[in-house]
Amino acid sequence: MRCASREIRAARWGQIDLNKRDWNRPADIMKGGVAHSVTLSGAAMTLLEEVKSGRKPKHDELIFAGRGGAMLSDMTMNKVLRSADQPYDAHGFRSSFRDWAAEKMPELPDPVAEAALAHAVPDKVVRAYKRTSFVEMRRTLLERWGCSSARI
Repeated sequence: MRCASREIRAARWGQIDLNKRDWNRPADIMKGGVAHSVTLSGAAMTLLEEVKSGRKPKHDELIFAGRGGAMLSDMTMNKVLRSADQPYDAHGFRSSFRDWAAEKMPELPDPVAEAALAHAVPDKVVRAYKRTSFVEMRRTLLERWGCSSARI
């Protein structure tokens, strides 16, 4: 996924619509303070099913909980990467996604990747007239990203 660390750490099962393959992030966990839906790729769905592993989590339960059900610390994700001998930093994934989208999916317009990252359209006039969230194109983009990042 290409979300800010806090957004992932604050994710709750009640925000996930497994049937629609969406993660509906409320404004209070978003860096920009605006609600945003993430289209979930097959790889993301597989991960969620593994985390769920046959149990019925509570609606308000954190998906990736730490000890005692508390939210993971900001450094936990980087610790996991270091422990797995990965040279990556969790904070660089969003930038990596954006570069990958530009290089590997040039057939999709830039606003699709920007919408996937929940970036606001900076031009007020364009924002007023182009109110789409590019859901189907984002599904295509994120499915390819999920397939490509699964090989890393």
